[in-house]
Parts: sequence; structure tokens; C-alpha cells
Amino acid sequence: AVPGLVSGEDVDAILALLGADDAPLPRLLRPEDSPAVARIEARVAAASRFPLEHLAPLVAAECEEELGACNRGVGQRVGLVCLSDRDVVFFPHLGLRCALARGDVLLWPNAVRSEAAAGDGYGGSPAGGRGR
Repeated sequence: AVPGLVSGEDVDAILALLGADDAPLPRLLRPEDSPAVARIEARVAAASRFPLEHLAPLVAAECEEELGACNRGVGQRVGLVCLSDRDVVFFPHLGLRCALARGDVLLWPNAVRSEAAAGDGYGGSPAGGRGR
């Protein structure tokens, strides 16, 4: 996690943007929506060492607590910006919980399992359906 990567001012701007029209989530956020989006994208690109032009648009979404119900994104790398005062992100396959505070960013590489873990909450099916 990168503590405080996103300023409180930018978190407030994103929350105001999301509350302005009550559009349903998930919702794409683009730099033309708010200067805060452009600043967040630039900080995430720098922190992840991933070129800005390779980033997908930011997506505002509510995290789910049910296993398998939370779409944390696709692509080579994924990131999460905490907009709440406090939150916890759980990676069930790793047995890892990450505590976040407002403005913290959590970045991780996506990976595909070659074998299923029994009772993993995702039906036990490996990527590609066969394992090794």
C-alpha cells in the first residue's frame, strides 16, 4: 500500500463528483470529469511504474464482502484507492488483509492460478478449467 498517495482534496472531489448525479456504480471516471481524476491517474501511474497511456480509466465501485462478488479489475496491474475513512481489502487466496485509510492506494499485479484451491470460494475451478 502507498499511504496517503491521494490527497484529501482529491478524495473529496471524487466523492462530490459521484454524489453530483447519483449515477449507479460501477462508474467510469475520466480526466475530463474532474482535474482530480487526472491527478490520481498520474500518481497511480508513477507509483505502479506503469505508463499513464497504458492505464484503463478509473472505475468507482462499491466493494463487496462476499467471496467472488468483488470485481477488482482486469489487466496486468490493479489498484484500489480508499475513499472511506477506513477499509480492509481481503485477498482470500493469500490469506492476506490490508488495512487502508482515506487516500491510501493499494497496487498489485494480477496473476492467474494454474491449479484450483479446494474450498476457495470460487468453485474450485482453475483458470482455463484444467490446472496442471
